[in-house]
Amino acid sequence: MSLLELDRVTVRYGGVTAVDSVGFAVESGTLMGLIGPNGAGKTTMIDAITGMARCSGDIRLAGESIASWPAYRRSRAGIVRTFQSLELFMELTVRENLQTYARGRQADPVASALERMDVAWTADRYPAELSTGTARLVSVARALAAAPRLLLLDEPAAGLDAGESRRFGAKLRRLVDSGVTTILLVDHDVDLIMNVCDDIQVLDFGKKIASGPPSAVRADPEVARAYLGGTA
Repeated sequence: MSLLELDRVTVRYGGVTAVDSVGFAVESGTLMGLIGPNGAGKTTMIDAITGMARCSGDIRLAGESIASWPAYRRSRAGIVRTFQSLELFMELTVRENLQTYARGRQADPVASALERMDVAWTADRYPAELSTGTARLVSVARALAAAPRLLLLDEPAAGLDAGESRRFGAKLRRLVDSGVTTILLVDHDVDLIMNVCDDIQVLDFGKKIASGPPSAVRADPEVARAYLGGTA
């Protein structure tokens, strides 16, 4: 049974269809990528999954329909997201930021989450003291403190240089391979997506145009035309 299943999910804002009858499944213990040009519907898809955007169609978590659930209930069920803008509380220390999300069986979920992302040294710092790359890691650590079954990452590598992106990708891969969580990753860093994801879904103008393992997606002519810059 898939951890997450989307069945003909559609999101409309007035007369604009932001997501158009999209369906795919995310298997437990995998890292799924979601890519596409600006305006393709990627963040809207995350909003639909988390209950922040109304949609038609069905969304199932471990076989149970959650389409009618409010956002807080989905969060309690283990669907946790990050935001493009980080959403860190600037007046709180990193430790205090994570405490706002912390739950789970671990004796100290905050310390565990910081260690998993290799940022334990930031615990008593304030977000304004951190580099962009470190703040991105802290944002993911805060989501991990909530003990997610499914972690949705919205452009977490924005602003990272190539080396930081590679190290970040290795951390995400380690989270999945060690059984900590399942990840749906949205990002414009194509190298990151291609190098760490098990499978990839591609959106364009709200529609799914391709899916499959990275090698197949990279070779897909429609993906090349719409997103990767090719002319095939």
